Amino acid sequence: MRIVAALHRNRELSFMQLREALDLTPGNLSSHAARLIEAGYVASRHALAGVTFELRYNLTERGANAFTAYLEALQALVASAQREPLLPEDRVR
Repeated sequence: MRIVAALHRNRELSFMQLREALDLTPGNLSSHAARLIEAGYVASRHALAGVTFELRYNLTERGANAFTAYLEALQALVASAQREPLLPEDRVR
């Protein structure tokens, strides 16, 4: 979720930027990114950076839509938790 959130805030991030920002090991980032790519939430590409290539990630439209839906559901959950109880206090155990 943290990878998707970081990519939602930023248009595109390199492997190194994500690894440092999220304090992940290279293996952890690689395996989680692979699952997100497989699910169609994240895309990757190699881009020229100076004299070498770097791996860069971006959120796909599907990933952005899923993350937005997740945020909306989470906001609804928080809002419902702040409402009046469903049962009067004398019936809550």
